[in-house]
Amino acid sequence: MKDKDGYWTITGRSDDVINLAGKRIGPAEIESALVEHPVVREAAVIGIPDELKGERAIGFVIVHEQKSVSEAELISLCHTWLGKALVPAAVLVVHDLPKTRNAKVMRRAIKMAFSNQTTGDFSALENPETMDHIREKGHSFFNKQ
Repeated sequence: MKDKDGYWTITGRSDDVINLAGKRIGPAEIESALVEHPVVREAAVIGIPDELKGERAIGFVIVHEQKSVSEAELISLCHTWLGKALVPAAVLVVHDLPKTRNAKVMRRAIKMAFSNQTTGDFSALENPETMDHIREKGHSFFNKQ
């Protein structure tokens, strides 16, 4: 929005903002960098708590059939597009992302499953089985820490 004095105010969903070491970024910006890779079909990014940095970004990608990509390659791509400070802590390949019947990716569901929180009622998801797969990814990620 532009006010009467010519100043711009950018509005958006503050609950989608990830605070990476004092730098605020929307998940869509990191997702846009990830889908620049030719084998990445779709991406979603969430923020998880971090005692030192405030939050860490975790990326989830779906790759085209019969294709593969390394986590290091995707992190390097984010480094090129966004700079070192905004690079995700991890980028995990998943089979699918939880979506509503309107094909909207449910980042809140991803975050809850990845963090092994009680997910509540997600019966309206088009593909609720994805929650178990993401929960497994979360167990592996946190057990490595």
